[in-house]
Amino acid sequence: MTTRREFMLSTAAFATAASWLDPQRALAQGVGNLIELTGDVLVNGRRLTPDGVIQTGDRVRSGPGSTCGFTIGRDAFLVRANTDLTITRGASLFIADGARMLTGALASVFGRSTKPRNITAPTVTAGIRGTGFYVEVRPESTYFCTCFGSIDLAAASGESELVNSTRHSARRILANPAAGRAIVTAPFENHEDAELERLAMLVGQRAPWYARP
Repeated sequence: MTTRREFMLSTAAFATAASWLDPQRALAQGVGNLIELTGDVLVNGRRLTPDGVIQTGDRVRSGPGSTCGFTIGRDAFLVRANTDLTITRGASLFIADGARMLTGALASVFGRSTKPRNITAPTVTAGIRGTGFYVEVRPESTYFCTCFGSIDLAAASGESELVNSTRHSARRILANPAAGRAIVTAPFENHEDAELERLAMLVGQRAPWYARP
């Protein structure tokens, strides 16, 4: 099984070779756009292979102990175990408009864009620009960390909050609001600085905490 450390090392090597790789170029070159794959991951119901390509419109489901990392255009994704999500299509087949998450967890860095793109989960819709984030869908809530950048959270209850961060500002969006509030402050959980930095490197960015003058 690939560890987080091994993912970071393999991602660093990938980023050194090329700052990003999109599905259109991958298809032309006859290679996939995966950075990391462990265990059983299904794409549109078919088992993903190391030379596979994930593109917009695809449904990605990872099994227990399984993960996959990939790029689409200027966006990088790390799908954790037991996740079920669909990459939503933007202006073209090779531009992501965001993702719809039913279960599981995702770390991601999105390239800068002129309009927000949405991550939707059972309790929240998050409008994202050039941003690093971590989201985890849980039975009672959605955990959403703005690792860096700005995210506009809109809870299913109608409550909203704009979160700006340079290093991890997390919220929990509750299915059943407590004391009238659906969006509450949450601690830093279940992801690492280095994961977001490696994802940022893949799309030509640096996380603010690693930025150099």
